[in-house]
Amino acid sequence: MRERISDEPRPAAIADLAALAQVNPAYLARCFRRCYGQSIGQYARRVRLECVARKLTETREPLSAIALGAGFADQSHLTRTFRAHWGVTPRQYRLGTRSPPGIE
Repeated sequence: MRERISDEPRPAAIADLAALAQVNPAYLARCFRRCYGQSIGQYARRVRLECVARKLTETREPLSAIALGAGFADQSHLTRTFRAHWGVTPRQYRLGTRSPPGIE
């Protein structure tokens, strides 16, 4: 189940995941939280933010394109969520983690 959540560029609906597992959505949510210590939504959000962080350090892709590709409504939605998770804006993260030119 975690692989299915991790592989999706956009968040999967819990009803779809439950149908795939052939269980009730509430049961799936309880079991997931019990096993992994977080909700399906929290897990999916963390995975998406880790993907964004990787793209920020590995590419020069515009933030708006990264945001849409990761399933965020827009760049400001990504920025708010990213700052809440990492403590810095995506721009600050990109500038602080990128190697100086010529060292990459």
